[in-house]
Parts: sequence; C-alpha cells; structure tokens
Amino acid sequence: MTPRIGERFEQYLALDLPAHTELSAEKLGPKVRLHADLRADGYACPGCGALLAVEIRAAADAPLRDLELAGF
Repeated sequence: MTPRIGERFEQYLALDLPAHTELSAEKLGPKVRLHADLRADGYACPGCGALLAVEIRAAADAPLRDLELAGF
C-alpha cells in the first residue's frame, strides 16, 4: 500500500524515524533486533527529512559516508 497524492507518507513506513536519527537496538523496537556488536545509522534528506538510507555496520567501524547530497 502506498500513499495517495497529498497524503502523509509516514504511516506507510516500516520504521517511522525522524530525520538525522541515530539508530540503536533500543530505538528500533521489537520489530528489528541488532546484535550488540552492530550499529544502524539512518541518513535523511536535510531538506525534506525523508529517510534515504540505513547503514548497518560493526559498532567499532566508522560510518561509510558513501552518499553525499550536492548543495548541502
């Protein structure tokens, strides 16, 4: 199911996350479980707040930063 034109999309997201959210196993809730050695980082558009990507990585690793928006 997808939103209709002009309808808010948030209700259709599997995870409703605010922009620039730092994700953790505690914040993901009962739907998703992360191993204690893993970390999830959410990346959102700075203009509209739409979630663009979620990166799962080892907690000891630095963020990959493989996506960069022009103009921001």
